[in-house]
Amino acid sequence: MKKLKLLSIFAILLAITFSCSDKIDPDTPDPGDELLITEFNLSPDFTWETTKNYTFRLNGGDGEVVRITSLDESVVFHKSTVMDDGGYTVNLRLPTYVNSVMVNDQEVALGGTEVQVDLDLKAKLVNRVLSFDGVDDYVDLGDISELNGVQTFTIEGRFYPTSVTGTYNIFSKVIDATHDIRIRMDGGSFFVEIGDGSDFIYEWTNFSTTFTTPQWIHFAVTYDGFAVGLTNRLKMYFNGTEITTNLTDSGTLPTNTDDLSGYDALLSSTADFFAGSMDEFRIWDDVRTSGEISANMNKKIIDPSADASLIAYYRMDEGTGTTLGDDKGSYDGTIYGASWGNYDDGWDSDGDGIDDDDDEFWNDPLRAHINYYPAADTGTVVFEDLWPGFGDYDCNDLVMGYQFKTITSATNTVTEVYGFFELRAHGAQLNNGFGFRLDNAVSGLNSDLTVTGYSKTGSAVTLGASGLETGNTKPVVIVMDEVKALMDNFVNTGEGSWSAKAAPVPITVKMEVPTGTYDANDFDLDDWNPFIFVDQVRGHEIHLLDRVPTSKVDNSLFGTVQDSSVIANGKYYRSKDLLPWALEFPTEFEYPFEKKEITRAYLKFQAWAESGGVSFTDWYSNTGSGYRDSQWIYK
Repeated sequence: MKKLKLLSIFAILLAITFSCSDKIDPDTPDPGDELLITEFNLSPDFTWETTKNYTFRLNGGDGEVVRITSLDESVVFHKSTVMDDGGYTVNLRLPTYVNSVMVNDQEVALGGTEVQVDLDLKAKLVNRVLSFDGVDDYVDLGDISELNGVQTFTIEGRFYPTSVTGTYNIFSKVIDATHDIRIRMDGGSFFVEIGDGSDFIYEWTNFSTTFTTPQWIHFAVTYDGFAVGLTNRLKMYFNGTEITTNLTDSGTLPTNTDDLSGYDALLSSTADFFAGSMDEFRIWDDVRTSGEISANMNKKIIDPSADASLIAYYRMDEGTGTTLGDDKGSYDGTIYGASWGNYDDGWDSDGDGIDDDDDEFWNDPLRAHINYYPAADTGTVVFEDLWPGFGDYDCNDLVMGYQFKTITSATNTVTEVYGFFELRAHGAQLNNGFGFRLDNAVSGLNSDLTVTGYSKTGSAVTLGASGLETGNTKPVVIVMDEVKALMDNFVNTGEGSWSAKAAPVPITVKMEVPTGTYDANDFDLDDWNPFIFVDQVRGHEIHLLDRVPTSKVDNSLFGTVQDSSVIANGKYYRSKDLLPWALEFPTEFEYPFEKKEITRAYLKFQAWAESGGVSFTDWYSNTGSGYRDSQWIYK
C-alpha cells in the first residue's frame, strides 16, 4: 500500500509540473533542470530565519511609558506602559540585521537573546516641541511654491497656546493684508484668511467656549477651490472633528490662492507673534479627508517619501540647533529665536493615566498604545506548494504580505488585533488556502477569541461561531480558503500572455477578546505560524521550517518524496538537502520571476545560507552592487 501511495504522489507531482510548464512562455529561459540550491553546503542547525527572538527584561520605571525603536527612532518596535517596578518583560522578534535599538532615547546593544534594561538609568520618554516666546520668535520655511496660485491644500499641526484669547499668527504666507494665506487666533476665535487682492474671507468659530484653558490642540485647514459653496471650499477641524457651527465669513473665498511667489511661509509671523509651542506640522497639496485627518493626527508619518501629496513635514524632534528639518526634504526651516522644549506637563485628556503625548488614543480611555509586527514594514511569507516534492524554487507559488496591529489599553491589555494581509502573487495552478496558528497563545484564547473579516468561499475548512477553525488544540485562523476565489493562476509572477497582472488583494482579519482579559504576550504574534493547505486538501499543510503543523495535518505525507521530517525530534518541513518549502521576511520581499530559482535573483542568498545566517543578513533587502540580479526579480 505504501508503495502505491508513493507512486500516486509522484504521479500527481509530475502532472502538476507538466501542466504548469504548459502555461510558461517557451521563449523564457529556464535556469536548468538541476536546482542550484540543492548543492548548498548547509549546517543541520540552520533555521532559515531572517528574524531573531529577544526577551527584554525592563526593570524600574514604574508607571512610565517605554518605547523601543530603531536607532534613528523612525521605526517603533514596541510601546507600552511599565506596570510593575519590580520587572516587566517584553518579547520581541526583530530582523537579524538589527544590532542595536533605542530604549526611551538611549542606545541598547543586542547581544544574546536576553536583554536587560534598567529604566531608572534611561531617559524618561519625552516629546520634543518648538516653543515661541510671543515677542519676536518665528520660523522661516522658505517660499513653499505649492501654496502659490493653487486650488487645493491642507495645513495641519498641533499647537499649545499660552492663552486661548490672545492675538497671534500660527501660520502665515503674506504679501499684505489682502494677499495672503493666514491661520491665526484673535480674541478667542480661530481665523483662516485666504486673500487674492480683491476677494478674501475670514471664517472662524468661537472655540474658546470649548477650549477654555491652554492645552494641546490639533488643527487642520483644508482648501478646495474646485468645490461649490463656502463650507465645501474651506473646512476646519479641531482634534479631528470638523467645525460646523458658529461659522462666519467676510468677502468671497477665491477659487485660487494668490500668487505669493517670493514671499516665505512662516510659523508664527513677523507681527502678531505666536506664544506657545508647536509640534507635528504638515503641509499637503491636496484636500485631506476627515478620515485621513482623524486617523493620522496622533501618529508620526514613518515614511514621508511614500506620499506624493505631502509637501512639507516638520516633526520638530531635533531638540537642538537653528534648523527645523523638513522630513519630506525640500523646505528646511530657519529658526529665529524659537527654542526647543519638551512636552511633559502631565495632560491626560481621557483620564487613563497616560499623558497625551504618549497616548496614541488620547481621547479614548480604553485604548492607549499601538504595536505592529513586523514593525519595520509589511512582512512577507512565500511558499513553494509542491511539498513533499520540489518545484522550481522561485518562491512565488503563493506570496502573502502581512502585518499585525495590536491595540492595547493603558494597562497593556489587548482591546483588538488586526491582521492586514495582502495576496500579492499566485505563481501556480493549485487552489491553495492560507491561514496561521498561534502556537504559543494561552489556552483561553481558543474559546475567547472572535475572528471576522476572513475570505471563505469553499468547503475544505470548517469554522466555528467564533470564526476560528474547529478541531484544533491551538487557535487557527483561516485568512482565505481558496486563492482562486481572489486571484487567478500565474498572476503577478512574470511577463507575457501566460502571466496576468492584477492589483494585490487585501484581506483584513479582526481578532477581538473580552476587555481587560489578555495582554500581547498571551497572543505571542511574534511567533505566529503561517501555512498553506494545498489544492483544497485540508490535511496537506505546508509550514515554515520546523513549525509544528495543526491538528488537521495528514502525517502520512511526512518522510515521503523529498521530505525528511522527523516528527519525534520536532523536525518538520525540511528536505533531504535541509531546504525549506516556505520563507518569511520582516519586510516587503521582491520575489523572483516564474521559474527563476531564488539563487539566480539574490546573489548573496547562498553565502547567507551556508554561513548559517551570520553573513549578509540583509541579502533580501540590500539593493547595493552585487546583491541581486534585477532581471530575475518581479517588480
